[in-house]
Amino acid sequence: MKRKICLINPPTSLQGYGLFFPMALLTLAGVLKAEGIPVHLVDFDMELSRDREKNNWESFCEYFLERLDQTGCDLFGISSICANYPLAVLMIREIKKRRPGARIILGGPQPSAVPEESLAQFPWLQGVVIVIGEGERTLVDLLKSDWTQNSLRQIPGIAFLGSNGIPVKTAHRPLIDNLDEIPFPDFSLIDLEVYRRESPFISLVEAGRGCPFTCSFCSTALMWERKFRIKSPGRIYEEMRRLQQDYGIQGFSLTHDNFTTSPKYLKEFCEYFSRENKEGLRWTISARSDTLSPDKTKALHEAGCNGIYMGVDTGSARMQEVIKKHLDLEKFKERLCEAVALGISTTVSFVVGYPGETIEDLDETVRLGLRAKLLGASEVQFHRLAPLYGTDIYRETKGLLVYEPRAKSDQSRQPMEGDPELEGLIASHPEIFCSYYTIPTPVGYLNAAAIATVYCELVNKMAPVLQKVFVSTGWSPVELFFRWMQWREEFHPQRVIEEKFIFETFSDFMRTALWRHRKPKASSSAVRRPLVFLGP
Repeated sequence: MKRKICLINPPTSLQGYGLFFPMALLTLAGVLKAEGIPVHLVDFDMELSRDREKNNWESFCEYFLERLDQTGCDLFGISSICANYPLAVLMIREIKKRRPGARIILGGPQPSAVPEESLAQFPWLQGVVIVIGEGERTLVDLLKSDWTQNSLRQIPGIAFLGSNGIPVKTAHRPLIDNLDEIPFPDFSLIDLEVYRRESPFISLVEAGRGCPFTCSFCSTALMWERKFRIKSPGRIYEEMRRLQQDYGIQGFSLTHDNFTTSPKYLKEFCEYFSRENKEGLRWTISARSDTLSPDKTKALHEAGCNGIYMGVDTGSARMQEVIKKHLDLEKFKERLCEAVALGISTTVSFVVGYPGETIEDLDETVRLGLRAKLLGASEVQFHRLAPLYGTDIYRETKGLLVYEPRAKSDQSRQPMEGDPELEGLIASHPEIFCSYYTIPTPVGYLNAAAIATVYCELVNKMAPVLQKVFVSTGWSPVELFFRWMQWREEFHPQRVIEEKFIFETFSDFMRTALWRHRKPKASSSAVRRPLVFLGP
């Protein structure tokens, strides 16, 4: 009888930032099911979302070990992203203590990015095999192997510690050309109703992998080797149809970094769904604005698309070139208006905190975000930059990284904020956990983080008021922020910059600092002076 494997999803969402079912593990489970390999799945992200008392390493450690004991497995597969990689590393250490003979496989985007570095730094990874990149074929090969050093060396796409303690990285494993060959995800392993907390519920469906563009901050393009791959329209439709029939789901998010990369495929897809989608299924996609056009957006809408996520990433034309995004921002606004006019929900995303990003660049980003909201965008996001391993930005700034938990990217929220063991692990290994670090910028990294938080709230919830403030005062977004922070220092010095503070105090600030004064002259000193109290 084949050994049962327990697939593990470490927690990432304990702080309440959203709960999604573990699509990557369900996909792997579908592959193993087709091979006749029994699977148990434990989603700690889901389990801890219902028990927030286990929000420190000590209490979680006891819980997760007991939970794994209940599975009866001695073969474990852990999938990890940058946000939960510190936790995954510590979980492996404790599993090894509890079950010295257990076999452990570690995979996912973050271990794939730093396999040799992780093996070299964490001695308890002796005996652990790291899967690099796509795991579907590699995992099957591993489970059919006897795990001897000689056997492992013959399996492409893995890394492990050799008998001499030196990391071994095997040959590169080619990507799967035809994603339709991957079996359907095995949803029988989870209670999907637990994840259906939001109404209407949007189910993930993996549409494809890989983006051919060269953005300097993006790591997924590296993992997928900048090769655009996408499932056939029929396969995507069948995955959606099964979920609709089995669970009554009508809304879907077709996950792909840039669904609209290929005009030929997009035409084929829209024609197929316009013809076959008799259930009225609705779905959202991610798309670069320069891969859209009026005709394409109209075709998407008619085929069932009701949402588009557009990553603009900076509102500065200068920074568009610096980060190698190369978007025409005027044309972006045209594409946005076209989608809005059709009733398509649009989410527009920006990133702040790039190296070399000036106050003027940041002003332009906030202004474009505000403009997008006024043009009808459903949501505007401002994120803090995460310097992801292997990207151009990481390579250019790795010697400058600073560990400041208050300024880290929202991409690297880990579920046990402030836990001393986890924080110590992150602080000791900047290369491996670089996404938790920040990069000094002219505006100051703490300021950039706070600006992202403040304007994410103000732009989305009071855009018309914010626009009037800018017009009536002549202040730029960054200057307004600094004046507000000076006011905060005087009247609310102990208040943390969070949603509650923003909405409780912004109207007071406007009355005391704006409406009582004539329109002031903006000056560089007024902008730069507050940098001191918010940090570097």
